[in-house]
Amino acid sequence: MNRILDLLLEPDETLICRARVHWWFNLRALGVRNLFQYVLVTDRRVVERTGILSIQTRSLALDQIESRDIAQSMWGRILGFGDLDLHGSGGQVLNLSDISDPVGVARAIGRSAADRRAKSGAVGKVTPSHQKGQGSKP
Repeated sequence: MNRILDLLLEPDETLICRARVHWWFNLRALGVRNLFQYVLVTDRRVVERTGILSIQTRSLALDQIESRDIAQSMWGRILGFGDLDLHGSGGQVLNLSDISDPVGVARAIGRSAADRRAKSGAVGKVTPSHQKGQGSKP
């Protein structure tokens, strides 16, 4: 796994959470799905890498995520699996299917995005409406 992390992570990028395919779907695929599918949440982006011989890597920057949609069936709620769809600006969608704890992964993405906004100073710079235009008289 460390070699894969070295390939997927940018310099100075921190791993926040790793999502895995739920054990039930891994069992149905004879244990090979977790070997060839990686979903990583970092302090900058969400990365999905799939494949064995032909590899596909997709990522979505935390700053671009507009919504996080979770779908869980009754069995998914009981056993702790579901789908997490991340919708980004520009119509980009990252579908993470059959992952364990999709609610926890969505929370990790939300916390990481909030931390990133706080560090960049994007939060807390809203001017209250009663201060707008203060000092300027018509």
